[in-house]
Amino acid sequence: MDATVQPRVFRNGSPRAKAIATLREWIEKGRLQPGMPLPSERELCRHIGVGLATVQRALRVLTSEGLIQVRDGHTRLLANAASSTVSAILRQTLMILAPAQAPLDGHAQPGWSEYIGIGAAAAARQAGRGVLSLAPARLLDQPSNTMLSVRPSGLLVCEMAGAERQALVDFIRILTREGIPVVVYGDGPLDQEYDRVISDHEAGAYMLTQHLLQRGCRRILPLFENPKDLYWKRGRLAGYARAMRENSLEPLPTLWVEDIGGHYTVEHFRVKSSYLAGQLVPYLTKSDAIDAIMASSDGEVFSVAAACRMFGRQPQKDIFLAGYDNYYGDSPEQEVESSIPSVTVDKQNFLIGQEMVHLLQARIAGTAGEGPQLRMVPPRLIVR
Repeated sequence: MDATVQPRVFRNGSPRAKAIATLREWIEKGRLQPGMPLPSERELCRHIGVGLATVQRALRVLTSEGLIQVRDGHTRLLANAASSTVSAILRQTLMILAPAQAPLDGHAQPGWSEYIGIGAAAAARQAGRGVLSLAPARLLDQPSNTMLSVRPSGLLVCEMAGAERQALVDFIRILTREGIPVVVYGDGPLDQEYDRVISDHEAGAYMLTQHLLQRGCRRILPLFENPKDLYWKRGRLAGYARAMRENSLEPLPTLWVEDIGGHYTVEHFRVKSSYLAGQLVPYLTKSDAIDAIMASSDGEVFSVAAACRMFGRQPQKDIFLAGYDNYYGDSPEQEVESSIPSVTVDKQNFLIGQEMVHLLQARIAGTAGEGPQLRMVPPRLIVR
């Protein structure tokens, strides 16, 4: 190797990052040629100015990326041009973990979570980056070392829920240890380890409550399913309480109900509506009965409406029902209940996906700031 080659000066960053960047620079500038054996590890230590263990880790990274090949178990060669080109393309590719895209499921309204991934993919392509979209379950079917060999420039996690959650968290931690930047959707305890983007739930519930107040409602009941400790529920209840107090009204205690799980069927809908009617007895039969209900999402409004009918209360006439998420038009419950939300909130999922890409780009460029960042996307009120 030419002894005059000098590595770039790195004022910040780890010794491993310095070693990886220096080796990549030599490859990009042609100082290492395809098929050419690499200098020994100790010679690389001397040229780069780092320790042996650091060089070994850097070589493992470049080997996993396909830039370096191992022959006969020990001789390292610079990969051929085709392999190097593929690796260079993958280094500009964003991996997106998201549910199946909406058109495949027949979802027309933008409130479904898959629109986060659609927005992220659009922003990534606009930024000139390739996109590798995977469903979380498919990803976890692959060995970690196989997925790490892809070495994307960053990872966007649009879904961190379901039975695979802990396995997904473990996989993300492996990637972050390898220096791959990650941005997630959500603000739960596990999400807070990473850069993250969410909708501004407090602002959404505040706007929704203000709208109901302007329609003359005064006793507005928040109705949410357990569990109570999810970040978005805390945000929405804070927005509701702020709007009520600004209008000199005392917020009503939240009615927490049990999650009647299962997929929609007519029988399931009837069971759920009867259960909710039982929970609403003290709120609909007193002289100071409620005049509005804020459901946790659009899909809940239909069974709440059916429950209100059992007390002779006409939805959206005798009692206003508010939803959230803006997907009511795709809800199968319309088969048995015609009342849709009088008002809902669009979380702007498409824009959330785009903002995730912007934050990831900032992290890659080193301008995102110290520590995990939280960005909130303003929601939009939808009035019928």
